[in-house]
Amino acid sequence: MNTIGRYQLVEKLGQGGMGVVYRAFDPLLQRVVAVKLIGAIDADAQVRERFFREARAAGQLSHKNIITIYDLGEHEGQPFLAMELLEGQDLQQRVAGHTAMSLARKLELAIEICEGIEYAHVHGVIHRDIKPANVFITTSGTAKILDFGLARLITSELTNSNMMMGTLNYMAPEQVRGERADHRSDIFSTGVVLYEVFGGRKAFEGDSFGATLYKILQDVPEPLRNLDANLPSELESVVEHALEKSREARYQHMSDMLADLTAYRQQLLLSNSPAFGRPAAEGGRVASDPPRPSAIGAAPGAMPGFGSHASRIAHDAPTIASVPATPLPLLRSPSGTAQASDPTDPRVALPPRTRRPAVLAAVAAILVLVGALVTWVIRRDVAPVPPAAQTRADESALATQQAIATGLEQASRALQAGDEAAAQQHADAVLAMSPGHPEARRLRERAQQAAETVTRSLTSARELFASGRFDEASRAAGEVLAVAPGNADARRLMEES
Repeated sequence: MNTIGRYQLVEKLGQGGMGVVYRAFDPLLQRVVAVKLIGAIDADAQVRERFFREARAAGQLSHKNIITIYDLGEHEGQPFLAMELLEGQDLQQRVAGHTAMSLARKLELAIEICEGIEYAHVHGVIHRDIKPANVFITTSGTAKILDFGLARLITSELTNSNMMMGTLNYMAPEQVRGERADHRSDIFSTGVVLYEVFGGRKAFEGDSFGATLYKILQDVPEPLRNLDANLPSELESVVEHALEKSREARYQHMSDMLADLTAYRQQLLLSNSPAFGRPAAEGGRVASDPPRPSAIGAAPGAMPGFGSHASRIAHDAPTIASVPATPLPLLRSPSGTAQASDPTDPRVALPPRTRRPAVLAAVAAILVLVGALVTWVIRRDVAPVPPAAQTRADESALATQQAIATGLEQASRALQAGDEAAAQQHADAVLAMSPGHPEARRLRERAQQAAETVTRSLTSARELFASGRFDEASRAAGEVLAVAPGNADARRLMEES
C-alpha cells in the first residue's frame, strides 16, 4: 500500500489497537502529515455514522493543546484521519521513563491538559478516553490531546483485553459500570492522569482486570503527599476533588478544575515561590527540567501510543519525583559578577618591589585618600531613598498585586458561573493595571469564546426546537449549559425538549 486517499505514505510510525499510523505526504498542500488508518471500527452502520459524526466534530476543534485534524475519509472501507505530525513523546512514555520534572513543569502540563479538554467541552465534544498515551508532549514542550472522536469505538472493542487494560486504569466509575459518560467522566480521567504526573504511579492498578475494576469503584488512592512529601497540599486537593467516585461530588466543569490550578499558579507567582524561581527555557520548559528527546532521523516520536516505536525515544533522568528548584536572581548587581582587575587602576596598581619603604607608605596614604574621596562623591551623588517614600512605594506595589489577584479570582468565578460579560470586565480591569498580563488575557479570551458559544448554541437550540428536532435541541442546549450553567433559556429548552 503506497497511498491512503490522496496521501503518499512515507513510513509506518506505529500500530496499536485502534489502527496504524503513517508518516505521509500531502501532494495537494505540499506538507508532511500523520495518517491514522482506523482498524477497530464496527461494521454496524450506526457505529460508523457515530464515528464520522464525532470525528467531524473533533475536526472543528482549533486549540493549541489539541491535535489538529486536517482531513477525514475512507480507504478500502476503512476510515482514516489526516492530522498534524507531532514530534516528541507521549506522556505515558515520559512517566514510564521516570523523566524528572520540576513542580512548575508538572503544573504547567496539568494546566495545558485541562485547557485543551475544557475547550473541547465548551464546544460540545467529550473525549471519554483521557489517558497518558493520549497526551503528547511536543519537542517544544506543548501538551497536545490526541484521539478526540475515537473513544466511542472502544465500547465495541471491550473483548480486546490489551486495549481495555490500557484504558481501564483511567476510566471513571460510571464508565466501568456501563453508564453513559459525560464531561465529568473526562474530569475524573484527567484527575487520574494528574495523579500519575504528580505522584509517579497509577492511581488505580490491580493485579488483575477484576482487581483494577474494584479499585476504581471502591478504593481511594493513596494520598499524593505520601508519594511526594514536597507536593503542595493545594494540588493534592485538586486531584482528590477530581477523583470523587460520584460525578455529582467532583468538579462539575473542567473550567472549575482549571480555575483552581491557575489560581494556585498565580499564588505561587505572587509569592515568589522557589517552584517558579527558575526562568523558563525555550519552549516553556523550566531550567531545572531535563532536556527533551530530540527527533532522530525522521521524527521517531511522531504520533504516540504505539509500542513499535517507543524504544526509539530516549529517556532522560532516573526519577519523576519533584526536583527541588532553587530560585535564581532575576537581576545581578555589578558586585555579584567577578571582574578582571584593571592594571591601569591606581587603586590596585602595586609599586615596584625596588621602591623604598617611605615611598610605599606614601603610596598607601594616597590610596586611602583616593578611596575616601571616591566614597564621598558616590554618597553625595546617589541620594538614598527616604524610608517613608520607599515604604509608600512598597505598599503601592503590594496593593496592585493584591488587586490583580482579586481581579483574576473574580474573573475566574464569573466565568465558572456563566457570566461572560462580568468575566471580561474583571479581566479588562486587570489588564488596565498590568497590560499584557497572560492570565488576564487568557481569561478574557475564554470569556469571549464562551459568549460566542452560548450565542451560537442557543440560537441553534431554538431553531431546532421550533422545527420539532427535540433531541438535537436538547444537545445544543446542553452545550450552552456546559458553558453557562445558569442560563435560564437553555435550561428551559432542555426541560421542554
